[in-house]
Amino acid sequence: MKRAILICLFVIGATAMSIAQAPSPGNQAKMMGTRLKLSDVQITKLTAIYQKSAIKKDSILKASNGDMEAARPAMISLHEAQTIAIKAILTDDQKLEFDKFLSQLMPTSGGGTPPPAKQ
Repeated sequence: MKRAILICLFVIGATAMSIAQAPSPGNQAKMMGTRLKLSDVQITKLTAIYQKSAIKKDSILKASNGDMEAARPAMISLHEAQTIAIKAILTDDQKLEFDKFLSQLMPTSGGGTPPPAKQ
């Protein structure tokens, strides 16, 4: 009985960990491809951008020893460079949709309290 409970707890823990992880660069590109109506060529280029950013992000986090405050300036810089690279492969209409998407993300992506609602 104890063994069955431990196995169940392990499965639940493993599932929770897999859900908590960020999507892979390929999955990110596919999701963005659907949202922005990207061509296959654009999705391939976007996947490469996300892969390059993921490698740099890992390097930044390792260099900062997990100190997110120390990593913050480099992470912001990485995000800005990634945004520029993504926009370089988009059409004008796709850029508008991408900007709209980013504006929806920004209030919640800082990890802090979102700004107060306008009244």
